[in-house]
Amino acid sequence: MNNNVDIPVLYHSKTSVCSQKVRLVLAELDVDWHGQVLDLKKGQQFTPDYRALNPKASVPTYIDNDVCLTESNDIMMHLAASVEEGGDFSLNTDINDAIKEWMVESVRFHSAVHVLTTLALNRAKLLNLPPEELFLKLDRTPDKARAQRINDVVQNGLSGFAASSAILFLKNIYHKIDAKLAQNEFLSGETLSLADFAILPFVMRIRFLQLTPDWSGEQFSSLNRWVAQLQERRSFDAAVMQFHGAEALEKYKIQGAPVREELMKL
Repeated sequence: MNNNVDIPVLYHSKTSVCSQKVRLVLAELDVDWHGQVLDLKKGQQFTPDYRALNPKASVPTYIDNDVCLTESNDIMMHLAASVEEGGDFSLNTDINDAIKEWMVESVRFHSAVHVLTTLALNRAKLLNLPPEELFLKLDRTPDKARAQRINDVVQNGLSGFAASSAILFLKNIYHKIDAKLAQNEFLSGETLSLADFAILPFVMRIRFLQLTPDWSGEQFSSLNRWVAQLQERRSFDAAVMQFHGAEALEKYKIQGAPVREELMKL
């Protein structure tokens, strides 16, 4: 689909939700790409070479000849715009207002999912760090709002503002998604679009952590139908499951379970 001579390069992390958004679209559109995996736990996103490409020290970063993009939504729209007319693609690449709305929601969803992931997977480890070491770790994070959320989770857990806000957003977004999917087959209408792949990785992370808000008594039957449908696509295995080992999925399940138990008490 791409007339460029050079193969685009994606700097990504295996389990990063924003990396998954981009990989899903790359797989769906059958784009040739070269991957550079960054180990975020080892801090490879903070190296000077990578910071020169992405000053935010985040993933993904996509380089397509002279184009360098560091926001997953921007990368997805760039890929959609690169589709050759007449191509036989099952993904609707027209960017309409409905799709834009869900892509904006994905940014807010990302913040909430990051808080809940930190709570389940990283809080205990961060809480045991000496205060000066925790400060240094948070201080090197360019996104200070993100660092503030992490610190709130570490210090206050589920009772903190960050966690409370994330849980409230989670309930609301699941209701919104389920209501939309009760009306349409996909998020932006009757055709699969970027909207679906902007949201799916966040839903899957919450599912992997066992934190889907069905603990509040909700069923989300339309959302579950949508998830099952997208899981059957080739792109899901290529972009999500091939980058999640059994050990990682088991870790999500085990460490998310205590959080779920606490949520059921709220």
